[in-house]
Amino acid sequence: LALAALEIVEDTSDETVERLLSNGERGAPELWLTLQAMIASHDPRAVRLAMRIGRGHWPDLWDTAFRFLATQRTSEVEDFFVDFLVRDEGKYPWLTRIADGYFAEERR
Repeated sequence: LALAALEIVEDTSDETVERLLSNGERGAPELWLTLQAMIASHDPRAVRLAMRIGRGHWPDLWDTAFRFLATQRTSEVEDFFVDFLVRDEGKYPWLTRIADGYFAEERR
């Protein structure tokens, strides 16, 4: 999927990303494709975009963002997951499992 997104998405510039983010739910499909393209191209901005999606109003994209972030071992991503777990209150058990898995993998 990520490689297909890379073929489809022509522009992953910061300006395009900001436009998609400001479009709210209307921009979700294109935002998902952009994230996938960034992941496929190993763009370091993918982590920042995934965290913004994970903190934002794109519930359809949260799973993708969280799963990608779970592969990234940085203090910034760790802080993202800690913040999520503190604020979640059990509302999103599938995301909690991803965050818990992130920390379980860290202990191995």
